[in-house]
Amino acid sequence: MLPLVMLDIDGTLLGTKSNVSPAVLDKVREVRELGMHLAVCTGRISAGLGLEIAAQLDTEVPHVFHNGAVLAHADGTVFAAETFPKKSAAALLEHARTENLLLEFYSASQYFIERDSELSRMHAELLQLEPIITDLDEVLANETIVRAQWTLYKDDFAKAQQLDLPEVQLYTARAGHRNDVIFASITKAGVSKGAATQVLAEHLGFNLKRIMGVGDSEGDTPYLDIVGHPRAMASGDDSIKSKYPVVPAVDDDGVVTALEQALTL
Repeated sequence: MLPLVMLDIDGTLLGTKSNVSPAVLDKVREVRELGMHLAVCTGRISAGLGLEIAAQLDTEVPHVFHNGAVLAHADGTVFAAETFPKKSAAALLEHARTENLLLEFYSASQYFIERDSELSRMHAELLQLEPIITDLDEVLANETIVRAQWTLYKDDFAKAQQLDLPEVQLYTARAGHRNDVIFASITKAGVSKGAATQVLAEHLGFNLKRIMGVGDSEGDTPYLDIVGHPRAMASGDDSIKSKYPVVPAVDDDGVVTALEQALTL
């Protein structure tokens, strides 16, 4: 049996419904009783639905949030965090205002925007967490920011990519069931789900080769590439299905199959 399985949330644990399926939760309880640990590895904030799902999986280990910028326990206690570069944050804010794009700034457990919109309401519903609407200059002056994010219609993504900011890196992810929307998460350069998985493995004393990772998108490759047992969801991106062993689609409870395999390895 593998000691640890890392699980993405959107597209892996969550599909067309806004909750983890009963079949997956039953399997989670089974493997936890046998001593296997489970950790989310997500771009989501360590609050709201993301934190709720972490608590459903495992209350004994830290989980990876904010695409690796934060490791936090299921009660929200931060284990480790990376601070976002202020110079890059200021440049992103200026660009957002110029191009009229929705930019979000994140602390470990809160997120901030400057204006309400259809996109911001959609994202709040997905996160099951309300943003703080305020002057983002004040946020940069007074809050510890760990991550930024563009929440955009796909047609606007090219505008967000116009900035060249070497201090940071960008990962894209699916926006739930919205095929016309893209989430572009921005972290400090070097921060990733893979780097955070390494920190977690070292903390727990587990060999990376004895860890399984399950994901559905290109944003999951940093940790799928370093674990010994990567798995791709059948409903995921073609690019990762061609690289890793495939388990059934999210709405077919592919995580159940992955956990069953982890019990035999």
